[in-house]
Amino acid sequence: MFMKKIIFCGLIIALLAACQAPDDGEHCPSLTVDLSSQSAVFSDLFSRIDLIPLETNDTCLLIGIDKLMLSGDDIYVFDSKRPALYVFDESGEFSRQISRKGDGPGEYQLIYDFTLDRLQKYVILLSPYGYLQLYEENGRYIEKKVLPIKPNYYSLACLVGDCYALWSCVDESEEGITLVEKATVKTATGYWHNDRILDMGRMKPFYEYSDSLYFTTAYQNVVYKVTEGGLIPAYRWDFGKQGISDKLIQKYLQIENDGQRNEQLLNDLADGTLPFCMQAQFQNGRYYFVALQKGLGTNDHFINVFCDKANGRSYIFDNSVDGMCLRPLLLTDEYVLSVLYPTDIREPFRAYLSEEAYTKLMSLKDDDNPCLVQYYFK
Repeated sequence: MFMKKIIFCGLIIALLAACQAPDDGEHCPSLTVDLSSQSAVFSDLFSRIDLIPLETNDTCLLIGIDKLMLSGDDIYVFDSKRPALYVFDESGEFSRQISRKGDGPGEYQLIYDFTLDRLQKYVILLSPYGYLQLYEENGRYIEKKVLPIKPNYYSLACLVGDCYALWSCVDESEEGITLVEKATVKTATGYWHNDRILDMGRMKPFYEYSDSLYFTTAYQNVVYKVTEGGLIPAYRWDFGKQGISDKLIQKYLQIENDGQRNEQLLNDLADGTLPFCMQAQFQNGRYYFVALQKGLGTNDHFINVFCDKANGRSYIFDNSVDGMCLRPLLLTDEYVLSVLYPTDIREPFRAYLSEEAYTKLMSLKDDDNPCLVQYYFK
């Protein structure tokens, strides 16, 4: 009887541990991709292009676009280098700025991220100092909500339900993902214990699709669905020998000093020992997407991978498709929304634009705001 109790207790402990630790994703769909077959062209995926030049004026000067969200006819554009959140209409005309830097009510000193609560029709800004600021869609300030104490908060997303999801870059002993109740911002639950240095490779790890929230990291192949009960493996990338192996990850984990581990990881990424880090990830009804960053520096080389959900076929582009810059910031079922800066090469767009649109594109000055490009799927 005593032995049975021991065995029973052991099973309970094992089950509890399994509930708290994320699944490694072995049993979720695997997307097999051969990165050596980079032969896709524009017509393989896309049918046409539309441009949305973002209006330039003294109140909305963009340095770099980090995140886009759509709501009706509004395009929410977050620039973390300002930092600022701007709203443009569907034609690119500037509409309004949500709050601004300052010490007054509803103003901020620093923001790292934003999201839209579509159920409550709120715009929410995240401060790394541990609070949320809520606004109506027209920009009217509602209130400030102080978050549970954590070393930092880097990313914010909205679950369909009663919680906001927040991500922090913390030590493995702490929970990286925190779900807080919308009404009280008290902790509802938390999970994700992972190496802080590895997690630093991707500072905005959430994306939304079809009323669900997904979580990804830079150096792990599994993409998880975020739920109030924990992380559920949704799918995993398999790049074979061209990908990031578990053996390589273990090499970094064996380096005890954080600074040395980070230096080794960056050196390996720079010289190609570490083949890439996984950056932007999205999906729509037809495709899974990931952008693979190769190397370091201002001239980062990206490989864009679209994987067809129906047949598993992959379409692989480098930074450009037929010479046109492709920097996906958002996927809808209709199109990829990318960003084109005035200093980017623009001549290849001539073949896909009307003469009027191409003339407008070529008239952009170096200090103008960037242009959004809609690549429409076939």
